[in-house]
Amino acid sequence: MLIFIALQSSCKKENSPSPQYYVKYHVKSSTIYVGVTLTAVIKDESNNYVTYSINSGNWEVTIGPVEAGFTAYFQVYHPGDSHGQLKLFPSIYVSMDNGPFTLECTDDSNVYRDEVEITYTIE
Repeated sequence: MLIFIALQSSCKKENSPSPQYYVKYHVKSSTIYVGVTLTAVIKDESNNYVTYSINSGNWEVTIGPVEAGFTAYFQVYHPGDSHGQLKLFPSIYVSMDNGPFTLECTDDSNVYRDEVEITYTIE
């Protein structure tokens, strides 16, 4: 007589952690004037709007971690009159789990302007 013993094994499904994302806000600006100060407004990892006073040229800041569903907001403007001589090129990059940053949103319009705003939602 054979007796079969059924062994029940339970596989516990591991809950993998949610991915963590980092957001890099970057702007390149150009103007014929020297020493132009701009204002940059970003949304940080706590969903607060943070304002920076920056010099024209290249500027960037990285925030995080944030989770999927986060909407990155980036506004850059000249608080005065640039006399039609300012170009603004904002970009939003995202990194997942400390991987490389990937360009997700940009406005590379080559027009003179005193203000630009972009957003990107991480899915």
